[in-house]
Amino acid sequence: MKIIKKFTFDSAHKLWNKQWDTPKNVEVYGKCTNLHGHTYKLEVVISGGNAESGMVMNFRDLSQIVKDSIIDRYDHAYLNELPEFLNTPTTSETIGQYIFDTLQPQLEAFEGVKVEEIRLSETPTSEAIIDSPSK
Repeated sequence: MKIIKKFTFDSAHKLWNKQWDTPKNVEVYGKCTNLHGHTYKLEVVISGGNAESGMVMNFRDLSQIVKDSIIDRYDHAYLNELPEFLNTPTTSETIGQYIFDTLQPQLEAFEGVKVEEIRLSETPTSEAIIDSPSK
Protein backbone atom coordinates (compact mmCIF):
# COMPACT_ATOMS: atom_id res chain seq x y z
CA MET A 1 0.00 0.00 0.00
CA LYS A 2 1.02 3.59 -0.61
CA ILE A 3 -0.37 6.94 0.42
CA ILE A 4 0.35 10.44 -0.86
CA LYS A 5 0.15 13.61 1.17
CA LYS A 6 0.32 16.96 -0.60
CA PHE A 7 1.64 20.28 0.70
CA THR A 8 2.49 23.75 -0.60
CA PHE A 9 4.99 26.34 0.52
CA ASP A 10 6.24 29.64 -0.87
CA SER A 11 9.98 30.25 -1.05
CA ALA A 12 12.47 32.48 -2.78
CA HIS A 13 15.76 31.38 -4.31
CA LYS A 14 18.13 31.93 -7.16
CA LEU A 15 20.00 29.26 -9.03
CA TRP A 16 23.68 29.71 -8.47
CA ASN A 17 26.68 27.39 -8.30
CA LYS A 18 29.41 28.94 -6.14
CA GLN A 19 32.04 26.88 -7.97
CA TRP A 20 31.33 28.75 -11.23
CA ASP A 21 31.87 32.33 -12.34
CA THR A 22 28.98 34.59 -13.33
CA PRO A 23 29.09 33.86 -17.10
CA LYS A 24 28.94 30.08 -16.45
CA ASN A 25 26.03 30.47 -14.02
CA VAL A 26 24.11 32.62 -16.50
CA GLU A 27 24.87 30.16 -19.31
CA VAL A 28 23.51 27.22 -17.32
CA TYR A 29 20.69 28.80 -15.29
CA GLY A 30 19.68 31.79 -17.44
CA LYS A 31 17.27 34.24 -15.85
CA CYS A 32 16.89 31.91 -12.85
CA THR A 33 20.19 33.34 -11.57
CA ASN A 34 18.04 36.29 -10.45
CA LEU A 35 16.20 36.17 -7.14
CA HIS A 36 12.67 34.84 -7.70
CA GLY A 37 10.03 32.81 -5.91
CA HIS A 38 7.78 29.82 -6.36
CA THR A 39 4.74 28.30 -4.79
CA TYR A 40 6.20 24.81 -4.45
CA LYS A 41 3.93 21.80 -4.47
CA LEU A 42 5.31 18.89 -2.47
CA GLU A 43 3.98 15.35 -2.65
CA VAL A 44 5.24 12.79 -0.16
CA VAL A 45 4.63 9.19 -1.24
CA ILE A 46 5.11 6.58 1.46
CA SER A 47 4.57 2.84 1.58
CA GLY A 48 4.09 0.27 4.25
CA GLY A 49 1.05 -0.86 6.03
CA ASN A 50 -0.30 -2.01 9.30
CA ALA A 51 -2.89 -4.74 9.01
CA GLU A 52 -4.27 -3.93 12.45
CA SER A 53 -5.00 -0.27 11.70
CA GLY A 54 -5.65 -0.69 7.98
CA MET A 55 -3.42 2.32 7.28
CA VAL A 56 0.05 2.87 5.89
CA MET A 57 0.29 5.71 8.38
CA ASN A 58 -2.10 8.16 9.93
CA PHE A 59 -2.30 11.20 7.62
CA ARG A 60 -2.34 13.41 10.72
CA ASP A 61 1.04 12.06 11.87
CA LEU A 62 2.54 12.37 8.40
CA SER A 63 1.28 15.93 8.09
CA GLN A 64 2.76 16.92 11.43
CA ILE A 65 6.19 15.48 10.60
CA VAL A 66 6.33 17.21 7.21
CA LYS A 67 5.05 20.47 8.67
CA ASP A 68 7.59 20.45 11.50
CA SER A 69 10.57 19.32 9.38
CA ILE A 70 9.97 20.97 6.01
CA ILE A 71 7.05 23.36 5.66
CA ASP A 72 7.77 25.49 8.74
CA ARG A 73 11.42 25.74 7.67
CA TYR A 74 10.92 26.51 3.96
CA ASP A 75 7.70 28.51 3.82
CA HIS A 76 8.52 32.16 3.12
CA ALA A 77 12.25 31.45 3.37
CA TYR A 78 15.13 32.46 1.15
CA LEU A 79 16.41 28.96 0.43
CA ASN A 80 19.94 29.99 -0.59
CA GLU A 81 20.56 31.21 2.97
CA LEU A 82 19.64 27.92 4.67
CA PRO A 83 22.61 25.85 5.87
CA GLU A 84 21.62 22.80 3.83
CA PHE A 85 21.88 24.80 0.59
CA LEU A 86 24.92 26.99 1.24
CA ASN A 87 27.13 24.75 -0.91
CA THR A 88 24.69 23.44 -3.49
CA PRO A 89 22.39 25.06 -6.05
CA THR A 90 18.77 25.26 -4.93
CA THR A 91 17.34 23.25 -7.82
CA SER A 92 14.13 21.29 -7.40
CA GLU A 93 16.27 18.17 -7.52
CA THR A 94 18.56 19.19 -4.64
CA ILE A 95 15.67 20.51 -2.56
CA GLY A 96 13.73 17.30 -3.18
CA GLN A 97 16.70 15.14 -2.24
CA TYR A 98 17.16 17.05 1.00
CA ILE A 99 13.47 16.61 1.81
CA PHE A 100 13.74 12.87 1.09
CA ASP A 101 16.85 12.50 3.25
CA THR A 102 15.23 14.48 6.08
CA LEU A 103 11.94 12.59 6.13
CA GLN A 104 13.18 9.03 5.58
CA PRO A 105 14.73 8.49 9.04
CA GLN A 106 11.78 10.13 10.79
CA LEU A 107 9.23 7.96 9.00
CA GLU A 108 11.24 4.78 9.56
CA ALA A 109 10.31 5.19 13.22
CA PHE A 110 6.82 4.05 12.17
CA GLU A 111 6.93 0.29 11.71
CA GLY A 112 7.23 -0.72 8.05
CA VAL A 113 6.91 2.83 6.68
CA LYS A 114 9.34 4.17 4.10
CA VAL A 115 9.50 7.09 1.72
CA GLU A 116 8.95 5.92 -1.84
CA GLU A 117 9.01 9.25 -3.64
CA ILE A 118 9.27 12.95 -3.13
CA ARG A 119 7.70 14.99 -5.90
CA LEU A 120 8.50 18.68 -5.89
CA SER A 121 6.95 21.05 -8.42
CA GLU A 122 8.12 24.62 -8.70
CA THR A 123 5.70 25.45 -11.53
CA PRO A 124 2.66 23.65 -12.95
CA THR A 125 4.88 22.19 -15.70
CA SER A 126 8.18 21.54 -13.89
CA GLU A 127 8.57 18.74 -11.35
CA ALA A 128 11.44 16.76 -9.83
CA ILE A 129 10.91 13.22 -8.57
CA ILE A 130 13.26 11.71 -6.02
CA ASP A 131 12.81 7.92 -5.81
CA SER A 132 13.68 5.54 -3.04
CA PRO A 133 17.08 3.97 -3.79
CA SER A 134 15.47 0.51 -3.60
CA LYS A 135 13.02 1.22 -6.43
